[in-house]
Parts: sequence; C-alpha cells; structure tokens
Amino acid sequence: MSGTELRRKYNRVFKGLERSGRVAAGLALASYILQIVLAGLIAAALLERGGAAGYAGVAFALLFIGTRMRGLNNIVHECSHYSYTENKGDNILFGRIAATVLLSSFTAYRTEHMTHHAYLGDYEKDQDIKSLKPFKLESDLTARTIARHVLTPILGMHLPNYFRVDISRRDGLAYAFFKIAMILATLALAFIDPVTAIVVVLVPVLWVYPGLNYWADCIDHAGILGREDPLESSRNWIVPGWARWLLFPRNDCYHLIHHMFPNVPSQHFEDCHAVLMQEPAYRRVNSKEPTVQAGPSGILVQDWS
Repeated sequence: MSGTELRRKYNRVFKGLERSGRVAAGLALASYILQIVLAGLIAAALLERGGAAGYAGVAFALLFIGTRMRGLNNIVHECSHYSYTENKGDNILFGRIAATVLLSSFTAYRTEHMTHHAYLGDYEKDQDIKSLKPFKLESDLTARTIARHVLTPILGMHLPNYFRVDISRRDGLAYAFFKIAMILATLALAFIDPVTAIVVVLVPVLWVYPGLNYWADCIDHAGILGREDPLESSRNWIVPGWARWLLFPRNDCYHLIHHMFPNVPSQHFEDCHAVLMQEPAYRRVNSKEPTVQAGPSGILVQDWS
C-alpha cells in the first residue's frame, strides 16, 4: 500500500481528533516562554559563579534554551495548520506570539510552510527548503554525508540560511514593536554586561537554536527528500519519553505522521503511530513490533515494543 492510499484510508479515522482548548494552549505557550527566561537567568548566575561545574551548567542551560525555542517554533508550526488549538483565531494569535519571541513572522511562516506540504522536495516550489539546496539534503546518507550534516551547524556554516530576523508589520504593528524592543533590550544588556549578552542571549539564539533546526531537518528528510511516495520522503525518529521532551518538544519526532496527516494535533501523534503500525507498508518504514490497548486519544491502538 502506498502512502497516498494509506492517507486516504485513515484520513477519516483521524479526522476530528480533539485540539487543545484556549486555556491549555495558552498555558503551554506561556510555559515555553517561562522556561526560556528561567534557563537564561540560571545560565547568567552560573556564568557569574564560574568553575567547571558552573560552566557545564551554562552549557546545558544554553542547549535547553535552544530546545525550548524549538518548542515555540513547533507551536508556530502547529498554529499554521490550525491544529494547536480549537479556534482558528486563537491559532493565529498564539502563532503570532510564539513567532514574535523568535523574531520571526507567523504570516510569512505559514505562507512558506504550506508550499512545503504541497511540493515537498522541490527546491523551486517548496519555499521551506528552497534556501537549503546547498546542503544537499537529498544526498544518500553515506558516512561522509552524515559527518557533513553533523559538522555543518557546529561550524556555523548553516547560519546564513537558518537565521533570519523579520521585524516587518505582517503580523501587526504591535508585534513588530515588541520584536524591536527585544532587540534593543539585548543591545542594552550588551552595553551593560557584554559577556552575559553574548553567552546567554546570542549563543542560543544565533548558534544553538539554528543548529537544532538544521539537525531536525536532517532527521526529518535527509537522504530521502524528494521521494515520490509520502511514506518514504519523511521519517519518524522514535526516542524515549525523556529524550522526546528535551530534544523533540511537542512530539516533533513523529514527522512522518505529520506529513501523512498534517491536521492531526501533535498530542495524538503517538496513538496515530500505533494505529498505523498495524499496516505492513507503514511498519516497513518504522522499526517496532506488536499488544492491544486504548490510547489516551480514545483510538484503539497496539503497543509495539
């Protein structure tokens, strides 16, 4: 069974899965912003304290900030599909807030991202990956290619393509003003305490977060980008719950599920994956094997372990 046939078979099964309410969605968004602020304060305190343990703590805090920014980016992504929360207007509002914190534009993101689903792998039409052509995500994953993908963000070679600041008024004047205020606040901090500004603000924003985005794109599509069958042009990366919470916030590791069923809310990805594992074609591109139980989404699923 092809990915197109599988999508047709399960579209009705997965249609109408519950989205988060306004309060829950707002709290989730606020929690990511709060985690970034707290991690930044902790990093600043540890940096001032110094010592091997302190600097190790700073390094972890910077990684954590990058992952929480990934979480905000995933919220922008979900809002662009109107799957983050129940009301379309709330999706737009929360998407704009999350994008503002990331110095980007929800409106611009949504316009680009819709082409990603329509023309996945087409460097001319897929606006999400158009600028990534130099990185050759379609190349087979040889040892040399994998090493190149690992080193690219470490060396900062991805930055011109992965770091963009959008202070336009596309999301509204208030959002543009807030982004400008964030930039001015960073400049003020750099004047008062340049070391803290560089380490706690610029390193996670300019290096860690874009690097995680590059590696996420590699995990999602490297080596298979451009394949015709939807089952084979994206991949899941199933990891333990703790690693998923830290490195793949909002179930971001189920990227194949998202490309197969773009409107399914992220909290249902795990259950949908379990349902689809009953299909040989889907199971072939994944790695686990099958007990029957009721998943939290209310779908009858099998636990493949």
